[in-house]
Amino acid sequence: MIQINRHDDESTGGTRPDESVPISGSADRPNRQALIESAIIALCFAAYAGQLPPDVNESHYLTKAKHFYDAAYCPGDLFLGSSYSHWLFYACTGWMTHFLSLATFAWVGRIIVWTATAFAWQRLCDAVVPMRWIAILSAAFFLLLNDRFHLAGEWVVGGFEAKSVATIFVVFALGQLARRDWKTVWPLLGAASAFHALVGGWCVVACGVAWWMTEVSMSAGLPSMTRLRNQVRRQVVPLAIGGVIALVGVLPPLIADWHAPAALARKAHSIYVHERISHHLWFDAFPVSHVARFAFITACWFGLYRWLGNSRQVGSSEFHHRLRPLKYFAVGSLMISFAGLLLCGAADSGSFDGLHLDGLLRFYWFRLSDFAIPLTMSLAACFVIRHWLVNRRDSARRAMAAIFIACVAGAAVLMMVERHQHGIANADRASLPRFLDDPLRTRQIYDDWRTVCNWIRAHTPAESVFITPDQQQTFKWYAHRTEIVCWKDVPQDAVSMTVWWQRVEAIIFPQRRSSLGMLVYDDGQLAALAENYNATHLLMSRSA
Repeated sequence: MIQINRHDDESTGGTRPDESVPISGSADRPNRQALIESAIIALCFAAYAGQLPPDVNESHYLTKAKHFYDAAYCPGDLFLGSSYSHWLFYACTGWMTHFLSLATFAWVGRIIVWTATAFAWQRLCDAVVPMRWIAILSAAFFLLLNDRFHLAGEWVVGGFEAKSVATIFVVFALGQLARRDWKTVWPLLGAASAFHALVGGWCVVACGVAWWMTEVSMSAGLPSMTRLRNQVRRQVVPLAIGGVIALVGVLPPLIADWHAPAALARKAHSIYVHERISHHLWFDAFPVSHVARFAFITACWFGLYRWLGNSRQVGSSEFHHRLRPLKYFAVGSLMISFAGLLLCGAADSGSFDGLHLDGLLRFYWFRLSDFAIPLTMSLAACFVIRHWLVNRRDSARRAMAAIFIACVAGAAVLMMVERHQHGIANADRASLPRFLDDPLRTRQIYDDWRTVCNWIRAHTPAESVFITPDQQQTFKWYAHRTEIVCWKDVPQDAVSMTVWWQRVEAIIFPQRRSSLGMLVYDDGQLAALAENYNATHLLMSRSA
């Protein structure tokens, strides 16, 4: 049973609608209670995302982190030797691969990230809904909404990578946003941008919308320009600090493409947006079901916040004071997504080719709303649940709250069980051949793949270079050998990306166009490929 804090008015059956209740936050809560809640949330995160490593992006980022400190690992690999867009992440974490295997490295990073994110989430929830144990409910509900209602495939709780580290700082920043502590919001978002420029950067834009709506437009009693000058004056130093910190993450990708010819950069942007990452970037590539479900959750979000807009219906004005900045943060995320939709429409019309819109579309315009809408909806829902639970005179609403809690808990458990039932690492499940009607065959392919990669690692020279099957993304993870090209491992700088695309056209596409795989080439053509790319070994799928 969820227990209320001592400032809830039990004698009157709840908080009076017109009563202003100060929100204490974690500082006034027993530290032990907050730590217990954080630990349980971290366990929820682990139950949700704790599949065998590597996760989908871990085989991509953690091998690069290892190569950052050990050039002898997969020497000459095109992807690993390309620009380090997330330089700070590699610099801060890659040294652990000197002492840990890649799998252990992933587990250590996951535990650190999940624990820190859980602590940040508990602080955020406590700033809005200061009630014992309800942070756990909000975290579980958020996981459900983010997993089942995303538009562009954005996840928040998952494997260990730069994005997951940046998310820690984002959640801490949102906790300070709810407290209206702007002087710490901007440096925290600067730290997020240092680890992942796009994650932190878009949050800065959305928080800017929240700042404008809560501190400038809605500040009464002063002329608008006076309000603006006063508010800007207060934000200059924190923004400058955040901006300087963010340069650590912003400069590396800018420097990487600084000297790329304009035509080459445009080609690379087109490859990235329309060929490789269209499922995250190009609206027309999103499944209709994803669009429909995101439209549904957005409509529910709008209805919930519209209902909460009348502060006398649910709870006190002080709680609405805390929810308002988060509401406008979500509004800012939707504005960014709408701008991305307009850019997609403009690019699709063909009327703006001279503006090279692909260069803008590569910045993941739909990413933040996948995070912001579930987050703010889960907090608002828990805010309502809290009010229903503490209102002891209304047994019907208390029963509804209990039903909601049971439904969320049950759905979360089912989702977590579903994610663990395969026993196959997510990166392999996403890339190796799968047979939905024959799970034993799918499992056998996974076991065989790991066996052959381990054999290669033990019996081939470390400097070997492989042409590998197109349906895989974990060869470097298991075999520790260089490969000519991998579909997952797209470089981030324009020059390397165009080289990667040439290799995709020469090696991956022929495998996908024929059931023969690489045997679509005769011996002479295979020898020419090996000579052209300095390959020493060829690894083919048994089905070829």
